[in-house]
Amino acid sequence: MTTLNRIRTGFTLVELLVVIALIGILIALLLPAVQAAREAARRMQCANNVKQIGVAMHNYHDAHRCFPPGNVVTGMPVVMSGWSVPARTNWAISLLPYLEYENLYDQYDHNVPNRHPANKSVRETQVPVYSCPSDIRATDIETPQYGLSGPSVSPDTKYRCGSYRGMAGRSDIIYILMPDRGFWGYPGFQPIHSAHPEWKGVFHVVGPAILTKCEGFSTTSDGASNTIAVGECHGVTDDLPRGGTYWAYSVAYSTSQALPLSRSLRTTPTRSGCAASVPNVKFCDFGWGSYHPDGINWLMCDGSVHFLSTNVDMNLFCDLATVAGGEVATVP
Repeated sequence: MTTLNRIRTGFTLVELLVVIALIGILIALLLPAVQAAREAARRMQCANNVKQIGVAMHNYHDAHRCFPPGNVVTGMPVVMSGWSVPARTNWAISLLPYLEYENLYDQYDHNVPNRHPANKSVRETQVPVYSCPSDIRATDIETPQYGLSGPSVSPDTKYRCGSYRGMAGRSDIIYILMPDRGFWGYPGFQPIHSAHPEWKGVFHVVGPAILTKCEGFSTTSDGASNTIAVGECHGVTDDLPRGGTYWAYSVAYSTSQALPLSRSLRTTPTRSGCAASVPNVKFCDFGWGSYHPDGINWLMCDGSVHFLSTNVDMNLFCDLATVAGGEVATVP
């Protein structure tokens, strides 16, 4: 048998390199599609979490004839003593029995402040339905950077992170003189103030000299299908990240307001994508945002879930934040 008649039993080096190159190209082409498919699945799971929260809201309403309070306080803030507020419970804690976490709810002591050691086990527990799978910090546990309920003066008081905040209503920017930082801008608390009762949201603060009653279907005159109840607010990844969402926190970090400023809807996972340089407004701490490309999941009071672009008209967004503002607003 001659050499020409021999059967080839392998690849040449050149052929092998070509095959490897082709496989590499195919993987490079398929990888973005795989990542997009995984993100689509995470976004769907996130929407399902929000939907479950909506069902729990409705079950709570059936039992109490109203929605839970956004936060409950038993006094007014004392600015000069570290922003200490006698904060008690919040909307997420109130919904625990309706999310099959009644045992955890029973551990919470409503007769002591939120940051009391008796509530440590609740504050630090991971509740999966309150965590978006795209939120890389949703399972972290840490001490918030600062806040009205006082953990800033208690370094050992830690909270489990979360991904969803209740809508407290429409707000604007107020400026506070900080002794060591000059004037800082923060979202104002008009949604819970008698100066603008039409700005209140479904999860506003309930307490003395503020608003003393919770909201319900009967008070949501703007329409349950056109009133935001809950939205995503994922933690940021850079520059003082301890300003994210803490599901069991009372007063701040578990609720936010709608501001008529586009940068209050974060479009990046970094603080640089949402913070203003002058004045130093804490949009990352009090705004909204997710890691889903181009948008945020929102729960309406009727239980429906909508994925809205971060480029939504901000006046429309603010109109959707109020329960009885009298605006003619519909979900786009």
